[in-house]
Amino acid sequence: MTGRLHSLADRVHELGLAINTNIVTLGFAILNSLMKLLPKRSRQQQFPTSHKQSKK
Repeated sequence: MTGRLHSLADRVHELGLAINTNIVTLGFAILNSLMKLLPKRSRQQQFPTSHKQSKK
């Protein structure tokens, strides 16, 4: 019975590690996307009129 409990605990632990790894990966992906968006926004705020003129 102890072996069955330990194997179940090992599986639960592996599942927790897999979920944690996916959360960290998703967090880095979101952070990377935000870092790509931030410089574009700051450039648009610095030169809003030149950006509008280039569209015409």
